[in-house]
Amino acid sequence: ALALFGEEGLALTVMLSIPFNLLMYSVGAKMVCMDCDGQTKPLSWGRAILNLVNLSMAVGLLLYITQFQLPQAILAPLGYLSDATTPLSMIVTGINLSQGRLSDVVRDRDALTSSLARLLVFPVLAWALMRLAPGLDALVVGAALINLSMPAPAATTFLGEEHGGCTQLAARTVFLSSLLSIVTIPIVSLLL
Repeated sequence: ALALFGEEGLALTVMLSIPFNLLMYSVGAKMVCMDCDGQTKPLSWGRAILNLVNLSMAVGLLLYITQFQLPQAILAPLGYLSDATTPLSMIVTGINLSQGRLSDVVRDRDALTSSLARLLVFPVLAWALMRLAPGLDALVVGAALINLSMPAPAATTFLGEEHGGCTQLAARTVFLSSLLSIVTIPIVSLLL
């Protein structure tokens, strides 16, 4: 988003990702629990909605709106934790993938179907719907399409680990969608 649209596009992309993150860490966590292994306690709606990730997003949004500046003593450690999130997610995904064979990953119809739906079907449908809406800014359309065309977040594997869901399917979908996005993101960007 930063490379395509600059600072304003990056800010818009972050704002557009808030609803996705709220849904992923509340409804998504609840859905992962539907596929529990039976050993994990079911997740209540209260616990699904009022979790640390959602509360952190609310605090971050409040700080952004009020333009309150946190002291560097707090910002620096938060930056280090933020920088570690993606590599740690990929490590967990890799560990889950290592428990199977590559041929199983490539032949997993559920992972392939969900990856293609996420990478191509949803962005193209969203693009078609946005074309029907009069007066939408090109920056909004571009930021939304870039958000929608990204691979499955590695945090889905964490949700499976945390709530006893199917981590193999999550890891396979993260892997396949990341691999396929090398081809699909340029295709979707042609719509911009």
